[in-house]
Amino acid sequence: EVTFDEVADILSISIKKDKPAKLITFCAMLLAQTNKDQINVGFQAESAAGKSYIPLELASYFPQNEVMKIASASPTSFYHKGVWDDKRKALIVDLERKIVIFLDMPHFLLLERLRPVLSRDDKELHYMITDKNRSGGIRTKDIIIKGPPSVFFCTAKMDPDEQEKTRLILLSPETDQDKLYQALELAALRNGNIEEYRNLIEQDPNRK
Repeated sequence: EVTFDEVADILSISIKKDKPAKLITFCAMLLAQTNKDQINVGFQAESAAGKSYIPLELASYFPQNEVMKIASASPTSFYHKGVWDDKRKALIVDLERKIVIFLDMPHFLLLERLRPVLSRDDKELHYMITDKNRSGGIRTKDIIIKGPPSVFFCTAKMDPDEQEKTRLILLSPETDQDKLYQALELAALRNGNIEEYRNLIEQDPNRK
């Protein structure tokens, strides 16, 4: 068994300080693999405070086919990202066991449509949308979103909607001078001497 303190020490190789935030985020990503215990996390911080660094860095610990990194998405984008199931006559969007990271707060209409997903109302959610066919007519399309995923938002918006507040654990990265110095020192090593950075990771006594 590994304690939370030991996990925090390991994660400190690439994420300085921010112990509560990195532990909660790492556990939330682990919970994506469970059947019903997924949670959603929102990172709030001022611009350039590093709000996306923690989820992106921790996502590298997981298989990349389980991670979705989204820079921007239209309100109906999730309805069209799926595979047609001829038996069920529906488009299946499989988000089960997925770690979904929004690098910025998505369009408010997309958030409204994702609220049942964030609330984990059911493992399969049935949506009915209208779409144009090839001749330009309107038809109804059935969408089934499988999940639930664990979702992470990174935003500079400091006052999220009340509907989102009830569906997220809100976190903020530390911004004190000591953390800034350690982070800059690590970034300089990582970007300026990658071999020394790799040696630092490999020689860490907490690394299993």
